[in-house]
Amino acid sequence: MPPREPTTEKLLVAISGNAKHYAEWVLRAGGTYQLMVPGANGPFDAVSGLLLTGGEDVHPALYGEVNRCSRVNPERDKFELELLHAALSRDLPVLAVCRGMQLLNVALGGSLYQDLGEMVCDPSAGKSVCHRGPQHTDTTHPVHLEPQTFLSRCVGQHTLLVNSHHHQGVRELPADLHSSGRSEDGLIEAVEHATKTCVLGVQWHPERWSDKSSDSIMKQYLAACESYRSWH
Repeated sequence: MPPREPTTEKLLVAISGNAKHYAEWVLRAGGTYQLMVPGANGPFDAVSGLLLTGGEDVHPALYGEVNRCSRVNPERDKFELELLHAALSRDLPVLAVCRGMQLLNVALGGSLYQDLGEMVCDPSAGKSVCHRGPQHTDTTHPVHLEPQTFLSRCVGQHTLLVNSHHHQGVRELPADLHSSGRSEDGLIEAVEHATKTCVLGVQWHPERWSDKSSDSIMKQYLAACESYRSWH
């Protein structure tokens, strides 16, 4: 099937969860958005991408562990897993931030550290990293990117300074995801799908990080959404 003729309509991205900051991020790059919430959604067919946002912990039962988390939302987990699997089945571009990246990992068969205190740091790294500041505030640290990945091509850099606000992280990757960035303690900070056209997860919060890499990520993601729209 040949691609459709280009359209001047703005790209519509489905945002699941809290639109705060994420909506502005999409709008700033020239797209528009539809907020997806349980029981109050328009047709999913109208969107050209899915953006999974941050928030509560993914329920550990989804990766076979007893819950030791204080902030879980099973209703949101169920709803977003349905959205994610629908998006993946259509090869819809997916951008997953913080909790969103963790949900993506779990949805495909991976597991999480319920708290990063469980993590045994890579001895070759030799560095500890603070992933969340005092009183649940943001902190910053470097992330080293794997070459020849979608993320490294997005930002045109080998290392990024990112903002960080999380106490969980990826423990085990599923077969369909590969790491495209790690912090200096060895924790996976970015993932990409091995076979889908555009599925990117990042552990930091580019939607509220004033760095040129944040706009670059969104612009390249919207370019993937445009390509999807032109072929569907």
